[in-house]
Parts: sequence; C-alpha cells; structure tokens
Amino acid sequence: MSSRGFIELLRLADLAQARLSGRQSGQDYDWRGVVFELGGQRLVAPIREVSEVLTMPEYTRMPLAQP
Repeated sequence: MSSRGFIELLRLADLAQARLSGRQSGQDYDWRGVVFELGGQRLVAPIREVSEVLTMPEYTRMPLAQP
C-alpha cells in the first residue's frame, strides 16, 4: 500500500469528521502523523493517536534460546 494514498485517506476521514462536528472547513488543513515500520511494513498513524514513541531496544541473545 502506498503511504501517500493512505495519508490522503486519513486526511479525508478527518475532514469528514470535522464537517460532522461543525469545525471550520474553509481554513487550510495540515495533517500531522507518524510513519513507522513494523515487521518490514511501513505504517502511518495520526499524531493525535500517538501517545508514546519508543526506539528499538537492544536485545541480549540467550544461549540455546529460539530467535
């Protein structure tokens, strides 16, 4: 899935939600979000849904343990 296409869908969903709630629709719109990678796949989340950003922790390999 294209990240740009998904971002556009999120923008349109937020615009529809703004119209339903009565928010001003004539003003310029600046969508904000976070792009991240999980399991080799790029994902996008609206910034208002992000509560914490963690970096990849370093792991210590255990002898005789499965990866």
